[in-house]
Amino acid sequence: MRTCVLILAGLMMVSCADTLTLTELEDLANPVGVTEREDLPGMYYMGTAQGHHYFRHEPTFGIAHTVRVDERDYPLDRTIEYTGERDRWIPIDVMPGFDQ
Repeated sequence: MRTCVLILAGLMMVSCADTLTLTELEDLANPVGVTEREDLPGMYYMGTAQGHHYFRHEPTFGIAHTVRVDERDYPLDRTIEYTGERDRWIPIDVMPGFDQ
């Protein structure tokens, strides 16, 4: 049952994600005026599916949401299969292929 719920939740996240350009993703991950690393919003790579890389944006103040970037716009050194399991997400600051 738990597996069914996770799969359903994952599919719902994938279908609801806003599509961004790489520049828009970088702007989201590095807001203007933020100078301290610990003040940056949480940004996680959730995996790749259906031709897109999925990311979870978790601002310090505000509502968390999922966004995606076309694979062709953002080639990564390594990818993982998309997952809704938070413990498998990769923080952006440690992910190869993403410069902050």
